[in-house]
Parts: sequence; structure tokens; C-alpha cells
Amino acid sequence: MAISEYRLRLTEEPSDPLALQRLADSLLALGRDDEAMNYYRKALRNKADNAQLHFNLATIYERKALLDEAVVEYRQVLASTPDNNEARQRLADIYTLRGSFPQALEQYLELIKRRPADPAVQLKLARTYASTKDLPAAAQAYRSAIKLDQDALEAHRELANLQRKRNLIDEAAIEYQEVLRLKKDDAEARTALTAIYVRNKNYDALAALLKEGVELAPDDPNSHYKLGLVHEFKKEYDEATARYQEAVNLKPDHAKALNAMGRVQMKNGRLAEAKLSLEAARKADPELEEATVLLSSIRDELTPEPRSYRNKQKSSKSGKSLKKGKKRKGEKSGSKKSAKKSKKSKKSESSKKSKKKSSKE
Repeated sequence: MAISEYRLRLTEEPSDPLALQRLADSLLALGRDDEAMNYYRKALRNKADNAQLHFNLATIYERKALLDEAVVEYRQVLASTPDNNEARQRLADIYTLRGSFPQALEQYLELIKRRPADPAVQLKLARTYASTKDLPAAAQAYRSAIKLDQDALEAHRELANLQRKRNLIDEAAIEYQEVLRLKKDDAEARTALTAIYVRNKNYDALAALLKEGVELAPDDPNSHYKLGLVHEFKKEYDEATARYQEAVNLKPDHAKALNAMGRVQMKNGRLAEAKLSLEAARKADPELEEATVLLSSIRDELTPEPRSYRNKQKSSKSGKSLKKGKKRKGEKSGSKKSAKKSKKSKKSESSKKSKKKSSKE
């Protein structure tokens, strides 16, 4: 009905700026953005100029992703009504979206002055500082956001990632713990905290964290496998074997769990069981080098040559070598004797021939 009345007014006075703006407002309320945009523009051309008109037109531009036009209109709003926090926040958000971070910072800082107890604005300010690589300022803004809202999950997560990037590992760990307090099944925070505990060699905390992970995801074979690794490192071999076995029960071709179970069985002296586990691991993943290496060492231990057989082989080899040596020596001495005999026989023959010649003469 309002639209009909405004259209009737415009048939009488087409350049009425107030009727043009009111018609645009009614069309905007019905979601007819294109028509509303056209009437707002007509109103501006007819010297309608007020903050609400610019704000509504900026909203339409923003929805249509005409960001440059939206920026112009929001700035027009702030020029006449600087205390319009909604227009300022939308302007700051557009600057952030466009990557114009210095301009975004200017607007967010002005918003903080006007609304210092707004955790959402503090969080956006922190993100903008992080985008400009001002990490200390970003960390301070994240802390301010968390101080205003202790249960701000994203603020804790982003601060944890930031402090880890700055190599402030202990502070990062505290924030990841806060994330898990708010959301126990947060896989990203759990993985990051696991890496920190490993780096810091905090194995008791790591075991508790992984045990909680098993409780949260009892059907996940990797959760059991990781907990088994911690028990193995702490030389709690029975607990480690139980965790590896559970991982294999859930996933029979879990090559790493099979390999780890075989490794622990070797440490316990259960070589036959270890051999079966390692063979299954190699079958599940032929490229798993550790399984091949451990298997070769098991085979050497399970199938060594008997001592008596080795001694016999050594004695027979040494006997043969001695006989060969004697034969060679005998052959050498025999050859020398035969050479001497041949020399003597040659001498005797030559002496006989000389005697015969002398008798003839």
C-alpha cells in the first residue's frame, strides 16, 4: 500500500526527493534491491541528502559486491554522523576484505574508543594487526578480547596459533588447553598441543592428553597407536602392546601399529610373536623399512648355525688345507730329488762316453 501511494505521489511530482526515498525504503523492505537502488539514485540526483539514504544505498552496494561504491556511501554517512558505529564497522570490514589494512585499522581503533567493551571489535582489531605483521599488537588485542569474553573460542585458538608462530610455546600451550576446555573434540588444538608436549618432552601430560583422545574417539585406531607410542617410550611395554593390539583390532592392516607391536615383542623377548607381527606389517606396507630390518635380525636369532656344525666345518676345512699343504710340500721335495737324480744320471752317461772314446784311441 505504501508503494502504491508513493507511486501516485510521483506521478504528480516526479522529482519529489522525499517520495523517491520513501518509495526506495519500501522496496528495500520487500527485498527488491535493484528497484530500490534506482530510486535512491534518483533521490540523490534530486538533492536528497541524508545519512539514512546513504546508509541504505551503501547496504545495497555491499550486498551486490560493489565495494568501491559502498565505501563512498559509508564515508558519506560518517561525514554527517561520525557516531554511526554500524556504518564505521561495515566500512572497516570492507577495508579488511579488500586488503586495505591500514584503513581498516583506523576504523577499528576508532570503534574501540567508542565501544571499548566490545569483544567482537577487539577480535577484528587483533586479526587486522596480524594481517599487517604487527604480531605483538595482535597478541595484545587478542588478550583484550579474551579478557572481555573468557569463552571466546576463536580468540583462544588464534592467539594460540599466533604465539606458536612467535615461538612462545608455553603461552601457546595454555591457549590450546583453553580451546580444549571449550571444545574437547577440537582436532586442530589437540594435534598442536600433542606436538608441543613432544617438543617439550612432557610425556606425562602427553599421555594424559592422548588417553583423553582415546576416550573421545575409541574407534579411531590412530588414537590407540599414538598412546601406545608414549607407553613404549616410557618402557611400559604391556600397556604399549595393548594399545597397538587395539589399533590392529580396529584396523587389521594398520602397518605402523603392527610394526610397533613387533618391535615391543622383540624387546620382551617374544621373537616368534614379533616375527608374525612384523611380517603382517610388511605385508600391509611393503615400503616400511623398519619392519624389514627387524625381521632380518629376528631370522638371524631364530636360525643360527649349530656350534658343532660350525666346528666340524672349521676342522674339515683346516684338515683339507693341511693335506693340500703337505702334498704341495711333497711335490716340491720330490721334484727337487728327481732333478738331482737326472743330473747324476747325465753325469754318469757323459763319463761313460768319455771312457769309451779314450779306449778307442
